[in-house]
Amino acid sequence: SVKVLAGELAGRLPIIAAGGITEGRHAAEKIAAGASLV
Repeated sequence: SVKVLAGELAGRLPIIAAGGITEGRHAAEKIAAGASLV
């Protein structure tokens, strides 16, 4: 998941979230979990 990956990377690399994003709230959830780009 984005949250696990964000924890492992600790900001060293950007995370691009894709897939399963059909509404604005989905994008907001990915950003809140640590994604840099949706």
